[in-house]
Amino acid sequence: MARRTVGECPEKVFVFDTLWLANEWLGEVPYADRTTRLRDTYSAKVNEHVDMPEQSKSGFAAFFAKMQTIPWTEGMVLKHFASVIKGDLDGCTVNPLMVKIKWRFGSSGRTVVT
Repeated sequence: MARRTVGECPEKVFVFDTLWLANEWLGEVPYADRTTRLRDTYSAKVNEHVDMPEQSKSGFAAFFAKMQTIPWTEGMVLKHFASVIKGDLDGCTVNPLMVKIKWRFGSSGRTVVT
């Protein structure tokens, strides 16, 4: 697998959510609580190689437009603050309070959805 953003941003790992923290399964914990716990735990460990993506609780249209201007973004995930994570070891499962919106796709991550 090749890196798709060569030269556009420094090497980073983006942390989007957490399902397991301090030996506790958080899948049944609402997203609002999971993200607060993650930020509280993570804030002391910020460095140039690990980061959390920007989030917004309002102003969706402006946030959406801003995210589209960042070269290494392909899309965004809308999560209801009450959403929990449903998992299945045997296959995909639907998480109804989450929606992925992509404006780029393909193996390069550069093909714009029209």
